[in-house]
Amino acid sequence: MSFPFLNLDPAIRKRIFRFVLLSDDHMLPFYNFGSLELPNHLLDADFSNIDVGLALSNKQLNIEGTDVLYGENTFDFSNADVAIWWFRRVGRNVAKVRKAYFYLDCGEINHLSVMKEKMWLNFFNWLAPRHQLKKVFISFEQWKRFKEYNSHGKTCIGYDVALKAQNETADVIKKFRNLINVTIAHGHYLNLREVRDMENQMTRKKEINVSITKDEEGELRLGEALVAQVAIRERVAGSTVA
Repeated sequence: MSFPFLNLDPAIRKRIFRFVLLSDDHMLPFYNFGSLELPNHLLDADFSNIDVGLALSNKQLNIEGTDVLYGENTFDFSNADVAIWWFRRVGRNVAKVRKAYFYLDCGEINHLSVMKEKMWLNFFNWLAPRHQLKKVFISFEQWKRFKEYNSHGKTCIGYDVALKAQNETADVIKKFRNLINVTIAHGHYLNLREVRDMENQMTRKKEINVSITKDEEGELRLGEALVAQVAIRERVAGSTVA
């Protein structure tokens, strides 16, 4: 005999979801490039308190469960390829993620000859129009101001690509809006003034641009005209009585 879980009060169901879906620690999304084995640093990880089975029971429970799973856990990302893969994999639930920590790495990915800074740029460009984040920690501590020339006076390999990607990534991040809690660990890449500016911009409210059709614009102008006429009539009537 099945238990009538949906007959429970929504507040009680949420408490149950929190019991089975909330992690005491930050969650570390990962993938292994097709490997079926866990990476070494995760072999001792304890995921026993996370059970998504209940959230997969039906559509209503999936909505309620993912609200807790993605909306109340904190997710850590230390490389861009995992961040890109995971956020795309969760589909529409990307808009439910509220808390995330990003530790931006740098340098060249040897087997791809791609700069990691460029991958972070691609990730934040993708995330910017889709996110509903409220609490974010971003570490630039691994980034540093690149030297344009080495000790021999020759242009450093990857200088142009890395520096351009770093600056563009910082510009994209500064355009994130509606966050409540933003912490930037700047390292050598940003100074304190730049950090404060980034944090202030990210906590600004998002500007909403409302577009209207010509017919709607005409109706608005007609309405404004009618309001003005009423105001004039009331003013005239008031002066006549006086």
